[in-house]
Amino acid sequence: MLNELIRYTEGLNLDLYVDGVAVTAALKQAYVVVVDSDALLEDVTQAQDALLEALMNLRFKPDKAILK
Repeated sequence: MLNELIRYTEGLNLDLYVDGVAVTAALKQAYVVVVDSDALLEDVTQAQDALLEALMNLRFKPDKAILK
């Protein structure tokens, strides 16, 4: 599931969101866990939860152009 979350996150344009920095940080940590062959299940679960939480907290930046 972590690999699926990473692929989904890579497909997002984080410039459109208010808190893209948190997602980027969680994504970097997920990359570290994925390439670590000695990663424990706890590490994978923690990285997965952090990335999922960051994705759930994303909000679009306000854009008045939509109102026109």
